[in-house]
Amino acid sequence: MNDPLTSNNSLIGGENTSTSTEFDFKWVPDLASRLGQWLAQCIVLVMLVVAVYYAFQVFFQVGSLLRDPTNAEAAVRSVAQLIEADKLRISHLGESIEFGRLISVFVLGFGYVFWALIPLWIIGTAARVLKTLRTGPEAPSSSNS
Repeated sequence: MNDPLTSNNSLIGGENTSTSTEFDFKWVPDLASRLGQWLAQCIVLVMLVVAVYYAFQVFFQVGSLLRDPTNAEAAVRSVAQLIEADKLRISHLGESIEFGRLISVFVLGFGYVFWALIPLWIIGTAARVLKTLRTGPEAPSSSNS
C-alpha cells in the first residue's frame, strides 16, 4: 500500500527520519504564482464591474435626457457658461447671429459620447486582460507566404 500517512515520505517532503530537518519548498513559487494570478483576475473583474456600472450610468443619463429634454437645460447652461457661449456670434451686414448655445449643445453631446466611450474602452481592455490571464499569452503568428 502506498498510504501517505504510513509511508516513509513525509507530507512536506524528504525522508521521515528523526534526523532529517530539510523541507521541500518547491511548491512555494507555484503557490505564489497562482495567488498572484488569482489576485490579478480579481482586480480586473472589479475593474470590469465598475466600468459596466459607469457605462450604465451614462446610458441612463442620456435616456433621461431623451425622455425629458427640459432636464438638459441646466447642463446646456453650465456648458455655455464654461465656454463663454454668449461671446460666440457672427456679425454679417449689421446683423448678429448668436450660435453659442448651439455650440454648447454639441459640446455637451460630445462630452456624453466621450463619457460613454471611456467605460466601454475599460471594459474591452479588462476583457482582453482577463482572457490573457485565463489562457496565457498567445504566441505571435508568423505568416511566411
